[in-house]
This record gives sequence, structure tokens and C-alpha cells, in this order.
Amino acid sequence: MLARIRRDTGRLDLADTHAERALRRARETGDPANETDCLITLAGLHRLRGRPDRAVAYLEEALRITHRCDFRQQEADARTQLARARLAAGDTDLASHHGDRAPAIARALELRPAEHRALTALAAIARTTGATAAEAEHTAQSLRIREETGYHPSPADESAPVGTPNGTGR
Repeated sequence: MLARIRRDTGRLDLADTHAERALRRARETGDPANETDCLITLAGLHRLRGRPDRAVAYLEEALRITHRCDFRQQEADARTQLARARLAAGDTDLASHHGDRAPAIARALELRPAEHRALTALAAIARTTGATAAEAEHTAQSLRIREETGYHPSPADESAPVGTPNGTGR
């Protein structure tokens, strides 16, 4: 999706525009899979910009669609993003709730990249809550996946919101 390319090159303004257009088109054509992808992408953009509440709204809508249509892969991605958005909003309990579910779904579907993204979200939650052993374990598991698969996540998928110490600055 063009929105993700724009996001990954630091053009969040253009990424928003492309993602919004794609979302409108998906809704016009009745394409729930594409609609869900667009909602997840838009949520990630809001999280990157330090607007976790807006990200959560998009992700909760995406989860409703994934449940209605049984889109398990997208559910794993939505839950991973929701864990990150809830963490950014300061709600570690809900972040953990969604974060714990995401890798289980990814493992059941044998989706190693999705499992990697979920594990890095869990590591971020553990770091925030001071659970250093859990952080180390999740980090080790995610690194194993990278080594075994050669997967290289988008920096935006794992970065902190703009304006935070670990933020992208974009």
C-alpha cells in the first residue's frame, strides 16, 4: 500500500492522505479485508504521531471486522498495534491483554513476521512495566525469528510515537 511506503519514508502527511483515500475506496466497494488493512495502517500513523486514542478507535473498529469476517491474520496485527497504542496511552493492563493474544494467533497461523511484531510489542510492554526477565525473553524470541526468517520489520512498526525519547522524530 502506498500509505505504508510514504510512512516508511517519513512522509506521514502523504501517508495519511493515501490511507484515508484507500479506506474510503474499500468502504465504497465493500471490501472488508482492505478496509481492515487501512484501519490498521491509519492507527499506526496516529500512534506514530502521538495520538494513541485515535489509534485505539481505528483498531477497535478493525477488530470488530476481523471477528465478523474471521480475519485471524489481521486480528493478530490489530492486537499488536492495539497493544502498542494502549501502551502509548499509558494503559499497560489493556496493552498486555492485547499483546498476549497477538503472538498466540500468529503462532497458530504460523505467521512468523506477525509473531515477531507481537513479541516486540510485548517486550516494549515489559520494559515499561519493569519486567526485565520478560523483556529479555520476548526480545530473544523476536531476534530468533529474525535470524531464522530474515524478516526485517518496518522501522515504523516498532518505533515509539513522535516526541518520545525513542520516537522517530518524523
